[in-house]
Amino acid sequence: MAIGLYTHIQANRLRSALLLACFAGLFLVLAFALALAFESFGDGALDEIVARAFAHMIWAAPATLAGVAVWFAIAWRWHARLAARGTGADPMRPGDAPRLRHALETLCISRGLPTPRLEIIETDALNAYACGLTQADVTIAVTRGLILALEPDELEAVLAHEVAHILNRDTQLLTIAVIFVGIFGVFGMARHLDAPRTAGRRSKGGSRKDSGRAAALAIAIALVVLAGMLARLLRFAVSRLR
Repeated sequence: MAIGLYTHIQANRLRSALLLACFAGLFLVLAFALALAFESFGDGALDEIVARAFAHMIWAAPATLAGVAVWFAIAWRWHARLAARGTGADPMRPGDAPRLRHALETLCISRGLPTPRLEIIETDALNAYACGLTQADVTIAVTRGLILALEPDELEAVLAHEVAHILNRDTQLLTIAVIFVGIFGVFGMARHLDAPRTAGRRSKGGSRKDSGRAAALAIAIALVVLAGMLARLLRFAVSRLR
């Protein structure tokens, strides 16, 4: 139980670390689902297919982790550009929103932080976010609608909120969570496979082997979809905690 602000922060960090660790378990589920889908094209009853898939998952674990590491390294290197492309954020021009720049510089000086890059999203929506993995490469993006709608002190409060995220390293945790969710999102395309018709074609003969293969493929697709959903829920949980 957290008592006081600082013990609450420590407890919050522990819960965030545990949530991120849950992604490791989901990667094992994903690896098993892929092995099960591969084995569903072979011969054998369902229990035999499951046993072979489990053995292949253990054997392929190093390659799976290596692939995740490569994906993570690419996303880590290009996360800022990916975020900007996804949100439509552009760097602010030198003469754009001078009060916003001044407010951010004042906040960062008071906390001993490098001033983040400022970007603007040309939309009427009221929103802002901070993105970055180190204090030296953090970006704060705000929408045009936010700049036009808020009073100076209100806008400064929004910036203070984003600076607090930077101080508490929330941007690092959330960026890592988003990268993990992206991995599951790629494999989540398996939900578009025509599993029912495939299963139907295989089970026409009525044999135990055909039904086992169809069941294995259906289970694999269900596990991939379930892992993707749980990954998103973990990402939302981390975001909510922070």
